[in-house]
Amino acid sequence: MVVQINFQEYDRKPRRVGAAFALDAANNPVVIHRGHLGGGKRGVGLSLMLNECRAEHMWLREENGQETECFVVGQLRSRFFAQQLATFVWEVHRVKTLGSVSELSGIAASLLTLDNQGFTTEKTGTGTRTTSGPTELTHGLVVNELAKRLGKTAARHGWQVRNDRHRDLMLTEGNTLRLLFEVKTGVSTQSICTGLGQLLLYSAGEAGASLVLVLPEKLPADVADQLHRWKVQVLYYSWADTTPRFRDLSKLLARL
Repeated sequence: MVVQINFQEYDRKPRRVGAAFALDAANNPVVIHRGHLGGGKRGVGLSLMLNECRAEHMWLREENGQETECFVVGQLRSRFFAQQLATFVWEVHRVKTLGSVSELSGIAASLLTLDNQGFTTEKTGTGTRTTSGPTELTHGLVVNELAKRLGKTAARHGWQVRNDRHRDLMLTEGNTLRLLFEVKTGVSTQSICTGLGQLLLYSAGEAGASLVLVLPEKLPADVADQLHRWKVQVLYYSWADTTPRFRDLSKLLARL
């Protein structure tokens, strides 16, 4: 068993389960998990989850006014709920395999160096609000689909599809970074600036790596040109029902 997502009446004490129903900032119902993991494995528990789990974090206001940091399992009204639930379970599995990590200070060890893990299914993660409805948490869905699409290219070059606590997706040859992707679910100024900074920081010391910012909407030409000056390529995607489709991915890969 990876993780239990079970419920009890909120007022019932003692509280023996980790999940609950809650409302997010937009008053939409979500399933949350408090991050307490059982199993008795040394070093696997709330502290490890808070430091390493890539699931969307949320502050839950308790009945006594106290706020508790939790993790979003999924959005109950979302068409992506089944996928959000599955990716949360996979993310907990990834965290549990890390085991006990010493000297955690809020900055994971993989910030400036690549870890030795392969690809693990991404969290559902952040999303963007549309004009037709509430925010959908879709970050992990984009990462996971892109990882599938990169599999053949990686095999042809003898490369590996990987990710870690900080890097959304990368292709590596041994421990050498060849291609680094940063996925965003919106094109706000904050998203673009954050994505650029992450690509530059997470590729530090890897001068030969290609950098790709993955976006859902086409950028203005002047912004795209500025990213090009930083040697950052842009890959666009759109949605076909609940599956992301990547434009010109084959052309981007052909340039490798």
